[in-house]
Amino acid sequence: MFAVVLLWLSLLTRAADTISSAEARQHIGQSATVCGNVTNIFFGETTAFVSLDEVPQESRFRVLIPEASGLSFGEVAKVYPNQNVCVTGKIEVNSGVPQVALTDVAQIKIQRKQK
Repeated sequence: MFAVVLLWLSLLTRAADTISSAEARQHIGQSATVCGNVTNIFFGETTAFVSLDEVPQESRFRVLIPEASGLSFGEVAKVYPNQNVCVTGKIEVNSGVPQVALTDVAQIKIQRKQK
């Protein structure tokens, strides 16, 4: 019984952990908090695409921010470039790139840089 309780507690602790954008690929279909640096923002007609930790020829992770999420494109363009952010939601994959689609502005948070 004690082992079952320890396993349950470790699973709860793991669920609260954050993962890097590089680790997101291993968590497709799961809900998680993914953190990384905003390296690129592209604006479509109704959606902003925010790339985290992008390196040449490789998109590691994308955050989709539809207009309906509550964030204006102007705010996305002004606030998020070069920021470290964490986004929480279900990790899906599109065109081989892991992503989270925001439904609420509360899903994305800017991490404060440590001094």
